Amino acid sequence: MHRMMEELELQSGTLRRVLKRPRRLETYSQNAAVLVVLGLAMEADTHEVKDPAKLPQWTTWSKEYHQAMSGLNTAIKAGDGTKAKSIFDAANEGCSTCHGVFRN
Repeated sequence: MHRMMEELELQSGTLRRVLKRPRRLETYSQNAAVLVVLGLAMEADTHEVKDPAKLPQWTTWSKEYHQAMSGLNTAIKAGDGTKAKSIFDAANEGCSTCHGVFRN
C-alpha cells in the first residue's frame, strides 16, 4: 500500500499543477489513467483495514475514488479543465477523510 500511495501522490501532484492552469490537458490523460488503475488496486488491498466492521467503508471509498478517477480521465481527455478540477478536488477530500479513518 505504501508504494501505491507514493505513486498516487506523484500522479496527483502532476495533475494538481496542470489543473491550476490547464494547457494541453489531453496530454495528461495517462496520469489520470494510472489513478484509475490504482483505484482498483486500492479496493483489493484491504490490509489497512484492522477492524472488519470498517471493511464496507473501505470498499465504498475505494469504489468512489475509482469512479471519480474514471470521470477525471474522461474530463481530461475532453479537455474540460473546469470539470476535471472539480472532480479532482472532490476526490482529494475523500482521500483526506479515508486517511483520517484508516491511516491515523
